[in-house]
Amino acid sequence: MNNKKNETLIKVFTLVCIVVSLVVLYVTGTAFALDIHTKTNTILHHLAAAIIVFLFVLHTWLRRCSLRKLIQEFKDILAKKQIKNADNKSFIIQNIKNKPIKELASFFYWDMTQIENELLLHHIKIEDTSHTIKQIAQQNDKDLYDIFVLITKINIEKNIPEPVRVSFC
Repeated sequence: MNNKKNETLIKVFTLVCIVVSLVVLYVTGTAFALDIHTKTNTILHHLAAAIIVFLFVLHTWLRRCSLRKLIQEFKDILAKKQIKNADNKSFIIQNIKNKPIKELASFFYWDMTQIENELLLHHIKIEDTSHTIKQIAQQNDKDLYDIFVLITKINIEKNIPEPVRVSFC
Protein backbone atom coordinates (compact mmCIF):
# COMPACT_ATOMS: atom_id res chain seq x y z
CA MET A 1 0.00 0.00 0.00
CA ASN A 2 2.83 2.39 0.83
CA ASN A 3 4.43 1.74 -2.58
CA LYS A 4 1.11 2.59 -4.27
CA LYS A 5 0.87 5.80 -2.19
CA ASN A 6 4.41 6.82 -3.17
CA GLU A 7 3.71 6.15 -6.83
CA THR A 8 0.55 8.27 -6.64
CA LEU A 9 2.48 11.12 -5.04
CA ILE A 10 5.13 10.91 -7.79
CA LYS A 11 2.40 10.98 -10.46
CA VAL A 12 0.79 14.09 -8.96
CA PHE A 13 4.18 15.80 -8.53
CA THR A 14 5.06 14.95 -12.15
CA LEU A 15 1.82 16.40 -13.51
CA VAL A 16 2.15 19.57 -11.42
CA CYS A 17 5.74 20.04 -12.63
CA ILE A 18 4.64 19.55 -16.26
CA VAL A 19 1.97 22.24 -15.85
CA VAL A 20 4.43 24.64 -14.19
CA SER A 21 6.98 24.01 -16.95
CA LEU A 22 4.35 24.67 -19.62
CA VAL A 23 3.49 27.99 -17.96
CA VAL A 24 7.20 28.92 -17.88
CA LEU A 25 7.52 27.97 -21.56
CA TYR A 26 4.49 30.12 -22.40
CA VAL A 27 5.74 33.14 -20.46
CA THR A 28 9.29 32.95 -21.82
CA GLY A 29 8.00 32.27 -25.35
CA THR A 30 5.75 35.32 -25.11
CA ALA A 31 8.72 37.36 -23.93
CA PHE A 32 10.68 36.21 -27.00
CA ALA A 33 7.75 37.13 -29.25
CA LEU A 34 7.73 40.62 -27.73
CA ASP A 35 11.50 40.94 -28.36
CA ILE A 36 12.39 40.75 -24.68
CA HIS A 37 15.57 38.70 -24.92
CA THR A 38 17.43 38.12 -21.68
CA LYS A 39 19.85 35.43 -20.68
CA THR A 40 17.50 34.43 -17.81
CA ASN A 41 14.56 34.00 -20.23
CA THR A 42 16.66 31.83 -22.52
CA ILE A 43 17.90 29.65 -19.66
CA LEU A 44 14.40 29.32 -18.17
CA HIS A 45 12.93 28.47 -21.58
CA HIS A 46 15.47 25.74 -22.28
CA LEU A 47 15.29 24.41 -18.71
CA ALA A 48 11.47 24.21 -18.84
CA ALA A 49 11.64 22.36 -22.17
CA ALA A 50 14.19 19.89 -20.79
CA ILE A 51 12.10 19.35 -17.66
CA ILE A 52 9.00 18.65 -19.78
CA VAL A 53 10.87 16.08 -21.86
CA PHE A 54 12.26 14.41 -18.71
CA LEU A 55 8.87 14.42 -16.97
CA PHE A 56 7.16 13.11 -20.10
CA VAL A 57 9.47 10.11 -20.02
CA LEU A 58 8.91 9.68 -16.25
CA HIS A 59 5.12 10.03 -16.65
CA THR A 60 5.11 7.48 -19.48
CA TRP A 61 7.07 5.05 -17.33
CA LEU A 62 4.71 5.57 -14.38
CA ARG A 63 1.68 5.07 -16.63
CA ARG A 64 3.15 2.01 -18.35
CA CYS A 65 0.12 -0.16 -17.49
CA SER A 66 -2.26 2.36 -19.00
CA LEU A 67 0.04 2.82 -21.97
CA ARG A 68 0.09 -0.93 -22.64
CA LYS A 69 -3.70 -1.05 -22.43
CA LEU A 70 -3.99 1.96 -24.73
CA ILE A 71 -1.64 0.43 -27.30
CA GLN A 72 -3.52 -2.88 -27.11
CA GLU A 73 -6.87 -1.12 -27.58
CA PHE A 74 -5.43 0.79 -30.55
CA LYS A 75 -4.23 -2.47 -32.12
CA ASP A 76 -7.66 -4.03 -31.48
CA ILE A 77 -9.37 -1.09 -33.17
CA LEU A 78 -7.08 -1.38 -36.20
CA ALA A 79 -7.69 -5.14 -36.33
CA LYS A 80 -11.45 -4.55 -35.88
CA LYS A 81 -11.48 -6.71 -32.75
CA GLN A 82 -13.69 -6.17 -29.74
CA ILE A 83 -12.13 -3.91 -27.12
CA LYS A 84 -12.09 -6.03 -24.00
CA ASN A 85 -11.57 -3.93 -20.88
CA ALA A 86 -14.42 -1.41 -20.85
CA ASP A 87 -16.87 -3.74 -22.57
CA ASN A 88 -16.40 -6.50 -20.01
CA LYS A 89 -16.90 -4.16 -17.06
CA SER A 90 -20.05 -2.69 -18.61
CA PHE A 91 -21.31 -6.19 -19.39
CA ILE A 92 -20.84 -7.30 -15.78
CA ILE A 93 -22.46 -4.17 -14.35
CA GLN A 94 -25.47 -4.40 -16.66
CA ASN A 95 -26.03 -8.03 -15.75
CA ILE A 96 -25.65 -7.81 -11.97
CA LYS A 97 -26.97 -4.38 -11.00
CA ASN A 98 -30.65 -5.34 -10.84
CA LYS A 99 -30.26 -8.82 -9.36
CA PRO A 100 -30.92 -9.32 -5.64
CA ILE A 101 -27.76 -10.11 -3.71
CA LYS A 102 -29.22 -13.44 -2.54
CA GLU A 103 -29.80 -14.42 -6.19
CA LEU A 104 -26.21 -13.51 -7.08
CA ALA A 105 -24.99 -15.45 -4.05
CA SER A 106 -26.85 -18.53 -5.24
CA PHE A 107 -25.59 -18.11 -8.81
CA PHE A 108 -21.93 -17.58 -7.81
CA TYR A 109 -22.02 -19.99 -4.82
CA TRP A 110 -21.21 -17.27 -2.32
CA ASP A 111 -21.51 -17.88 1.41
CA MET A 112 -23.82 -14.97 2.30
CA THR A 113 -22.99 -15.05 6.01
CA GLN A 114 -19.28 -14.74 5.36
CA ILE A 115 -19.84 -12.12 2.64
CA GLU A 116 -21.96 -9.99 4.99
CA ASN A 117 -19.37 -10.27 7.78
CA GLU A 118 -16.43 -9.47 5.51
CA LEU A 119 -18.25 -6.55 3.87
CA LEU A 120 -18.91 -5.08 7.31
CA LEU A 121 -15.14 -4.99 7.83
CA HIS A 122 -14.99 -2.83 4.68
CA HIS A 123 -17.80 -0.57 5.97
CA ILE A 124 -20.40 -2.02 3.62
CA LYS A 125 -23.65 -3.08 5.26
CA ILE A 126 -26.22 -5.33 3.62
CA GLU A 127 -29.53 -4.40 5.23
CA ASP A 128 -31.60 -6.93 3.29
CA THR A 129 -30.47 -9.78 1.04
CA SER A 130 -33.39 -9.06 -1.29
CA HIS A 131 -31.80 -5.70 -2.14
CA THR A 132 -29.96 -5.47 -5.43
CA ILE A 133 -26.24 -4.90 -5.51
CA LYS A 134 -27.05 -1.46 -6.97
CA GLN A 135 -29.19 -0.59 -3.94
CA ILE A 136 -26.49 -1.83 -1.58
CA ALA A 137 -23.93 0.32 -3.38
CA GLN A 138 -26.17 3.39 -3.13
CA GLN A 139 -26.95 2.79 0.56
CA ASN A 140 -23.26 2.53 1.36
CA ASP A 141 -22.13 5.28 -1.04
CA LYS A 142 -19.83 2.83 -2.83
CA ASP A 143 -19.24 1.81 -6.43
CA LEU A 144 -21.31 -1.18 -7.57
CA TYR A 145 -18.45 -2.76 -9.50
CA ASP A 146 -16.02 -2.30 -6.59
CA ILE A 147 -18.44 -4.13 -4.28
CA PHE A 148 -18.78 -6.97 -6.77
CA VAL A 149 -15.00 -7.26 -7.11
CA LEU A 150 -14.60 -7.19 -3.31
CA ILE A 151 -17.20 -9.95 -2.87
CA THR A 152 -15.47 -12.01 -5.56
CA LYS A 153 -12.10 -11.45 -3.87
CA ILE A 154 -13.56 -12.51 -0.50
CA ASN A 155 -14.99 -15.66 -2.08
CA ILE A 156 -11.70 -16.52 -3.79
CA GLU A 157 -9.69 -15.97 -0.60
CA LYS A 158 -12.13 -18.20 1.28
CA ASN A 159 -11.72 -21.03 -1.22
CA ILE A 160 -8.02 -20.66 -2.00
CA PRO A 161 -5.70 -20.42 1.03
CA GLU A 162 -2.96 -18.57 -0.86
CA PRO A 163 -4.43 -16.67 -3.81
CA VAL A 164 -2.02 -15.86 -6.62
CA ARG A 165 -1.34 -12.12 -6.76
CA VAL A 166 -0.09 -10.84 -10.08
CA SER A 167 0.11 -7.48 -11.75
CA PHE A 168 -2.67 -6.74 -14.23
CA CYS A 169 -0.21 -5.06 -16.60
